[in-house]
Amino acid sequence: MNKNFWPIVSFVFSTLNFSAVAHESSIVEYSGFGRLIAGKVLSDDAELEGYGQAVSLTKNSLFGLQLDANISDNLSATAQLLAHSNRNRSSLGWLYLNYQLGDSWQFKVGKLHTPFFHYSDVLDVGYAYHWVSPPDEIYSSYFFRQFEGGLAEYEWLGEDITVSFQGFLGKVDQNIQVNKSVYRAQSDVYKGAAINLSFLDFVVRVSQTKGDYRIVENELTPLIDGFSIAGQTNPLFTDLAQKLTIDGDIKFNQFSFHYPMLEHFFQFEFIKVDHNIEALSLLKAYYLTLGKHINQYTFHFTYSRRHAGYLAGLDKLELTTGDAQLDFAISSYNEFLQTRPDADAKSITLGMRYDVAPKVALKIDLRKTWGQPFIGLPSAVQLTFDGSALLMLGGVEWVF
Repeated sequence: MNKNFWPIVSFVFSTLNFSAVAHESSIVEYSGFGRLIAGKVLSDDAELEGYGQAVSLTKNSLFGLQLDANISDNLSATAQLLAHSNRNRSSLGWLYLNYQLGDSWQFKVGKLHTPFFHYSDVLDVGYAYHWVSPPDEIYSSYFFRQFEGGLAEYEWLGEDITVSFQGFLGKVDQNIQVNKSVYRAQSDVYKGAAINLSFLDFVVRVSQTKGDYRIVENELTPLIDGFSIAGQTNPLFTDLAQKLTIDGDIKFNQFSFHYPMLEHFFQFEFIKVDHNIEALSLLKAYYLTLGKHINQYTFHFTYSRRHAGYLAGLDKLELTTGDAQLDFAISSYNEFLQTRPDADAKSITLGMRYDVAPKVALKIDLRKTWGQPFIGLPSAVQLTFDGSALLMLGGVEWVF
């Protein structure tokens, strides 16, 4: 397990002990969550969702602590600390002030989760959903999960219907991981809105998030620099360098429908990602889940699918210049076009959840994936995958 995981857990527990003392005075309240998840690919010579042939605990295991402090009758502060087995995801997840204006309005300022997916606020709280891991086709992308800025929320409660609206504006400067590479991603203007509608037993959600999207440096940077220099004598290479740069406008659209009944549940979620960045894949993806509750057991089936493609602005270069370095760059560029991942994929997941005790659940999932499950940014590390693989996930989830 990652060497940085346990020191962070120790810090979280120290904070927990401190907050428990404060809790006695009713100024600070704490809550938390954890998950210990093991996974293994049952197919030969394949990697899937960060797992290989060996049993691993380092992909999705974590511990989280949330502290809520009441500053006044209307003003509160919230902090969420996350100790993750993947050191790139250990962080201060939330840190914001919340102002309650009457019964309907809330205003938050600070570091917040992007309210995009159906499970955006609880993605790290595995106890809140039925899978061990949500469908990779939807929830694994180059999307920003957090931002720094402000969010306004309005909620209207009717007799048979509840409507809530969220709008936010902020910026992003954070590290994101693609395959085994870590990149610095930025957005100067990051904004969006979401509408939730609950009536009878139905929950409908529509959201849109957009902004500028920039990767400061990636595996294409040497090519971009070389073509930029060559562009001083040939504008063809200047245009090519601009097209290879991951810097442009991006828009995420989402729709979900949830029907949680007493004995059964049905859930559907769809996302579409549009942008003007040549080197980045366009996405359409969805999942459909059917489930049944039997006493403390939950059995579920999920079908998920992702379609991906690229803009048509990058073409193979059929030329030589006589400059050895530039000709090598042209060859590398043509190889990039041939090997950049096609992220089309589909999966079937069968799983079971057992609520063994209050606030504690055991889970197991079997997920069969076909296609290419690795999305996204240009990466020098191409993971091993031969077109299909079977992944087994299991673990324990808890909240307190």
